[in-house]
Formats: sequence, structure tokens, C-alpha cells
Amino acid sequence: MRTIRVGDEVQAFLSPNIKGKVVETKYVDSKTHLVGGTATRYMVCVVQLSDGTLRECKAVDLFHV
Repeated sequence: MRTIRVGDEVQAFLSPNIKGKVVETKYVDSKTHLVGGTATRYMVCVVQLSDGTLRECKAVDLFHV
């Protein structure tokens, strides 16, 4: 599976109206606490939609177009 990078065209699996270009990626600390400690960080992508608005989505919720 290919990693999502800045400049890639992506779309959300469950929300087809989220489709656009990735303008930023960042890692966010998880707030989930487990028995053995805390969960790892996860990747968030900032997606610029066709109308110019920016949306933050988890990278696991996106696929390449």
C-alpha cells in the first residue's frame, strides 16, 4: 500500500464529497489509554477540496484517486 504524501489526489472511503489534494500531513498523539500504555500516534491529512476549503481527515480513511 502506498503512503499518502503532500500533492496526492485522495478521496474518503465513506464520504465521497471529500475529494481533493493533500496540502499537509501531520502526526497527532492518540488520546486512547490501554492496559499496556497509550496507543501510538496517527497520521492526519489536510485535504483541499475543489471549492478551496480545507478538511482534516485521518489517513486511514482516505485512498488515492
